[in-house]
Amino acid sequence: MNILERNEQALHRLGEKFFLRYQSVKECGVTHCFVTETVDHQEIVCQQRDGYNWRFNSIYEPELAAEKYAKNRGKFNDYAIICVFGISDGRVIRRLCENCNGTQKLVIYEPDHENFIVAMEHFPLEDILEREWIHLIVEGINEGHLHGRLDELISYENRNLVTECVLPNYDALYLAQGQDYIEKMLYCVKKHVFNMNTEVAFGERLADNMLHSLPHILRGSSLNNLKSAIEKYDISGIPAIVVSAGPSLDKNIKQLKSVGNKAFIISVDSALKALICEGIDFHIGISVDPRKNPALFEDERIARYPLVLSANSIPAIARRNQSRLFFESPVGFEGFEEMLKAKTGEGLGELKTGGSVATDAFSLAEYLGFEKIILIGQDLAYTGGKTHVSGFAESEANKRDEDSLVEVEGMDGAMLRTDIQMDSYRKWFELAIKRNQGKRTVYNATEGGARIHGAVELTLQEAIEQLCDRELDFPAIIQSAPKLFIEEDRIAMSREFYALDCYFARLKDQIGAGIEAYQTLIYLEEKNEQSTKEYQEVIQEIGGINELDEQEPYMNFIKCYAKQEEYEVAEDIYAASDLTVKEIAERGVKLLAGYEKGTNIAIGKIQEILKPALEKECSG
Repeated sequence: MNILERNEQALHRLGEKFFLRYQSVKECGVTHCFVTETVDHQEIVCQQRDGYNWRFNSIYEPELAAEKYAKNRGKFNDYAIICVFGISDGRVIRRLCENCNGTQKLVIYEPDHENFIVAMEHFPLEDILEREWIHLIVEGINEGHLHGRLDELISYENRNLVTECVLPNYDALYLAQGQDYIEKMLYCVKKHVFNMNTEVAFGERLADNMLHSLPHILRGSSLNNLKSAIEKYDISGIPAIVVSAGPSLDKNIKQLKSVGNKAFIISVDSALKALICEGIDFHIGISVDPRKNPALFEDERIARYPLVLSANSIPAIARRNQSRLFFESPVGFEGFEEMLKAKTGEGLGELKTGGSVATDAFSLAEYLGFEKIILIGQDLAYTGGKTHVSGFAESEANKRDEDSLVEVEGMDGAMLRTDIQMDSYRKWFELAIKRNQGKRTVYNATEGGARIHGAVELTLQEAIEQLCDRELDFPAIIQSAPKLFIEEDRIAMSREFYALDCYFARLKDQIGAGIEAYQTLIYLEEKNEQSTKEYQEVIQEIGGINELDEQEPYMNFIKCYAKQEEYEVAEDIYAASDLTVKEIAERGVKLLAGYEKGTNIAIGKIQEILKPALEKECSG
């Protein structure tokens, strides 16, 4: 086989979709990228731009230049996330791999598919493409996966191990894409720091809420049930309107009265009260924050409307609601989800989240298949010095930290003040718009607040006149959505969950055995008995315990009750270098002790919260 054939054979590892898209762009040919010969008669990738030939490696000794580049970077830290900008001819990537020991992850983002096509034809890349710890993203092929892949690989624990490598001349030719790449990296780091703070502070509440919600989930419906009901109808051309609670909503909220069923109106929880007070019917509300102020739902009129909830939403919402409830699956619900899936054949469904209910509302419109999404009340800034629409719960409104304020461009071109958190939501929307390019059009009809780049700006009245010209009976469609279980299956499922404390007790025994195994390992290390049969047996036992951490579906739920211990140990492991076996084992004891504590708390909570609620459910 020639170079191209070997490369393409290796490329299949990235999946059929990637390969088919690669073939499609390859057939289009290249217009500005080519190879040129170096002084020592080797080939390098070159590109013509503005009458000048830009080379992506040295014209003299490209192998030596790649070696020097990697040498200057030095050995990478264990578990580092290495974000490489550009692939060039593969020489630098190969040298960077020599600085790794297998614990690292490489994310290669090539901003121009023509460079990749030329590299595939002329340079051996199969050794790079076949490495499972290397993740390749190519603009024009799978660029939509870049943010998701970074989000998957970057965590709170490894946030200080994220580093970038910009290949020669990529910063000069692809400045905007490079800045966007770095911005995505920073966004993921900040997101995981925010999530960690939330989980440590509210992890126990999240888990408690799941236990409170479970009986309502068994009696209710899933996000997938709602989707299946809507998919039966032609919604093409009908927009979804996402109503958020920014201060600009005061300007145009009354105009929503004329919409009726000509759009699918999704209201975030913070805007429910304002809509109710104006006598405006919405089709569905959404609340996913496990810490939300219950005062937002005290108006009995809100209880008459369907809602989308997370399995960890505050329990007061489900208790009060008199309409249809549709649940989505959050992190920590995996074990429950697996049991539900075994009975129904599918999970609840999961929304992409950017950390706020507004981003979840947008994802809901996306998930349900709407191709036009109109945003209103999405200020993402302190418009007029206010934080929220009139009528918002006073205990939540107008709180802001002056030290965290930044300036952003407003829809009118003027600079507005916002905070770091709201600005991260703005960036999430911009990434979501890029992700949906060619599939969905996003309209910003907020008429104030921060500019969301990529969204079509217009007034709400213009949006209604231009986009809302066909009706569907959405209330009837929502009511037609199936329940998650028929009564017989619901009772059977309730009985299974009723015995969950017994399952957790067995899990606790396994964790306890893991602690003993680590303690035995510490003892054997201190006695220098590494060559004994007992040492090998305990190593094998510990391997099984580590698999439990990765494979046990309820482990994330247990970790909700032990977040502080988990983060402390994990961060300690990532920060340390050259740990001895004994030091690793000592950290293993501490981590499993945290899990044991979390399991004890979980058993108590199941007996306190879940079993009393399910006693009635089990009887039908």
